[in-house]
Parts: sequence; C-alpha cells; structure tokens
Amino acid sequence: MTNRIPSLHARTYPPVPSVARDSRAVLRELLDRWELAELYESASLVLTELVSNAIRSEKPIGVAFSRRDSASLRVEVRDSGSGLPEAVAAEDDEESGRGLLLVGALAVEWGWRPIPDGKIVYAVLSLEGLPI
Repeated sequence: MTNRIPSLHARTYPPVPSVARDSRAVLRELLDRWELAELYESASLVLTELVSNAIRSEKPIGVAFSRRDSASLRVEVRDSGSGLPEAVAAEDDEESGRGLLLVGALAVEWGWRPIPDGKIVYAVLSLEGLPI
C-alpha cells in the first residue's frame, strides 16, 4: 500500500507566522502515511526553523516534502529573499541566530541552492541519523 502514496508533496503559503503550524500539520499527516512518523519531532523542528527564516522575505513561501526512500525525508523551503543561509554561532544573550545550527544537528545533510527568483533551503532527515 505504501507504494501507492505519492512520494512528493509541495504547497505555496503566504508569508505569515501560521505557515509553520500549517506546514507541520501537513508534515505529520505525510509522515504517518509514509510510515516515517518517527521523524516527526526532528523534522518539525527543522521545518519550523526553515519556514521562520523564509517568512522574513515577506513573499510567498514554497514548502515541499519528498520521501527519498523507506527511511529518509527531504524538506525544502523556497523563498524570494536575497539573504543567504549561513550557520553562525549566536552570542549567549541573542534571541535568534541558532536555527541553522539546529538544522545541521538534526539533519544528515542540509544546504541551499539558488533559483531564478530566490533560493531553496533543504534538509535531509533519516531514521538512521536520529539523535538518541
């Protein structure tokens, strides 16, 4: 039955804070259907960080999930912002700046690629790479 479930889901959202909540609900449903529910906690944190960064562009955000194989998931977030993603260490008293460090800690791979109207930031999560 799993083979009949589409292995890709993509949607465009307006740049509003509820995107994180709405896209997490879609993520939970997909992971349940793809039999990858164990990835939800890590994937939802990664998704929230990527979406939070994309909202800053104040333009529509694309969110895509793809099932890579029986044990891994790719999360992609597209935005039209000009800023490039960079994992940097934040100072102890800063309220933000740690998101991509978190993504790097939870994902087995992450990165970004330019597209004509912005960029896509992605992260790959795997059941085999789950933190203990």
